[in-house]
Amino acid sequence: MTRSPGCKGVVDGLRLLAAVTWFSACAAQTGADDSIDGTTTPDAALSDTQDMQSDVEDADGITLPSCTDVDGDGFGAFCEIGDDCNDSNAVVFPGAEELCDGFDNNCNQRVDEGCLCVEGAIESCYEGAPELQGVGVCQDGLRTCLGGDWTACDNSFPGEEICDGVDNDCDGELDEGVSNGCGGCGFVPPEVCGDLLDNDCNGLVDELDECNCGGRVSQPCYTGRPSTLGYGVCAGGISVCENDRFVACLGEVLPATEVCDGLDNDCDGLTDEGLANRCGECGQPERLEVCDGVDNDCDGESDEGLTNLCGTCSANDLFEVCTDGLDNDCNGTVDEGCPCTDGEATCWPGRPSQRNVGVCRDGSRTCDDSGEEWDDCRDAILPGIEICDGLDNDCDGLTDEAAGGCSVCGADLEVCDGLDNDCDGQVDEFLRNPCGQCIADVLPEEGCGALCCDAVDNDCDGLVDEGLVNICGECGRPCYSESW
Repeated sequence: MTRSPGCKGVVDGLRLLAAVTWFSACAAQTGADDSIDGTTTPDAALSDTQDMQSDVEDADGITLPSCTDVDGDGFGAFCEIGDDCNDSNAVVFPGAEELCDGFDNNCNQRVDEGCLCVEGAIESCYEGAPELQGVGVCQDGLRTCLGGDWTACDNSFPGEEICDGVDNDCDGELDEGVSNGCGGCGFVPPEVCGDLLDNDCNGLVDELDECNCGGRVSQPCYTGRPSTLGYGVCAGGISVCENDRFVACLGEVLPATEVCDGLDNDCDGLTDEGLANRCGECGQPERLEVCDGVDNDCDGESDEGLTNLCGTCSANDLFEVCTDGLDNDCNGTVDEGCPCTDGEATCWPGRPSQRNVGVCRDGSRTCDDSGEEWDDCRDAILPGIEICDGLDNDCDGLTDEAAGGCSVCGADLEVCDGLDNDCDGQVDEFLRNPCGQCIADVLPEEGCGALCCDAVDNDCDGLVDEGLVNICGECGRPCYSESW
């Protein structure tokens, strides 16, 4: 290659970027001895440029910009092997091995492809026996994505049953085999005369010698565990006095084996537990899911496994629509086969229903040089796994939600409000009496006073006016009157 004298000759022989450098050098020479009037030699111009840059010359002896490799991985601006897509991270460069670290290591505009999960993601999980999930302490836990794989789930597993009011072995029963005769922990409480209950849970009410009838002919009674009175079908009865002792409790309803009938037969606050299907139906197989927008099989999800790629129930083939920037057929490519116009445009490669919902945001695309098609949609923020962070990560319009309307942040304690707060499939368990009242809101009759002495079971415990009537069964006046 023959170079012409002066800066013009240099420009003719350099690449565009080197030419820009030389134009700057030539401008600095204007008015000096070495001008661009044809008398300046290329060697003189090269000397000036070498003062501005390091000594890197091409085959023609022309100084070129030096390689700038900030992170030391061999790639960078003006480097011989190529540019770097992230010059502040030594494990990110073209052709690098993709690591599960949350970075696009190989510079292909995809992050952690081939990894099982996104680095740092957190999701709910359960790794125990499926039939125990949600029973007792066997509740969902959380797991974290580290190094491209999930950590072990921290959910609780069945343990040895101890007397603590908790179902430790996840069998649906509390403190079985370790509680006392009254279902509580520790020693059996002593019998108390006159409170109408079988305090020591031996099947007898007020059986102590000092517990006489006191002139009463009958009194309310309950010989089951006091903790079951007022739950489910359980209700108190009436005990009559014989030989100054109250005998058999007549008309009471005690806990029985649970059957599938819509009732709480064993008076534990749960109905048909372990007997009904997921939808609460007795004698019916589990329902099958159909694609209709409804959770037919009552598993907390709608249309799972039945929708098309776009998440709808349409059986028709989906067609791509040009120029709208959407992936209409949900195949992962935007406007494939469509012509394009020069320049850049927004695009969305996810489901149309998720566009700009939650954390999801549009990406951008560029028309290729031929004008025949768009390149890949890049930099879009796509739906991820829902984690506990106050954001809608999966772009469904809900925040921190888990299956069944629960939260990935963990279960709440059950409160008496008509909702399944602890996500165990039961509503207000152990918190309502048989009348449907929230137990915490019901004042026991014996604490209500004369207002509740009305021959009505106001607190729905199966006993009427307990603690309020005199020995004659009357309210508000002495049993006998004397004349003087």
